[in-house]
Amino acid sequence: MKTITLDTIKDRKGNKKDGHKAEIVPGVKIVLFGSEDRSDYVKGENGKFVRVAKTHEYRIEFKVGDPAEYDSYNLKYLGVITSITEKTVSIKDGNTVRRLSIYEFDFRNYDFNQEIINKQNEITYNHI
Repeated sequence: MKTITLDTIKDRKGNKKDGHKAEIVPGVKIVLFGSEDRSDYVKGENGKFVRVAKTHEYRIEFKVGDPAEYDSYNLKYLGVITSITEKTVSIKDGNTVRRLSIYEFDFRNYDFNQEIINKQNEITYNHI
């Protein structure tokens, strides 16, 4: 099986996510990896919160049949991966199949954690 490595993940317009990369084995799996710059807030010596830049390293593997996020608004919507190609990942939710570009799939799933998503969705669902 041929492994395709993307050192840069771009959308159709050429916009890219710095530090985001992927390894794809079409029909089998996709591995998202790289780094994401984030800001955390910590309490400073004077008691005020200070913004601190941090780099978050990540590596997550998805296979056909695994759950993944395909959309969000107030809730994060999950489905099952049905297909992985060098350009797209297809996710089925009920009777609907949604095809995400690698860029969008990475955007939605580089920090995927189903336990956290389920808890956040439950809290949000109880307030809407």
